[in-house]
Amino acid sequence: MRDVMSTQKSESRYRESLREHNRKVDHACRAAWGISVKMWRVLDQVVSLGALALAGYAIAEGAEPVLALLIAAVIISGPKVVEWWLVREDFVEFEEMRSRRDGKE
Repeated sequence: MRDVMSTQKSESRYRESLREHNRKVDHACRAAWGISVKMWRVLDQVVSLGALALAGYAIAEGAEPVLALLIAAVIISGPKVVEWWLVREDFVEFEEMRSRRDGKE
């Protein structure tokens, strides 16, 4: 029984951590581009699928598979790096907004 309870607590912490990260991404995306975190995730997935489709097409046309997949990996990691940078740059403003919301000025 104790294992079940610890699993539920760790899942709860994990979910809360994801929610917090999504709030940060949402705030950064809205401040920078005026889009929500859901739209950002959709764009991220479209870029990933497009990169894989492009790599598959390049391999089918005779490109070196390792090079095509390496380029696809770079393209796929692009939105992840942008997300990290946006959240890092927007962190101070997000913390100020959260402290105002919580009444901890």
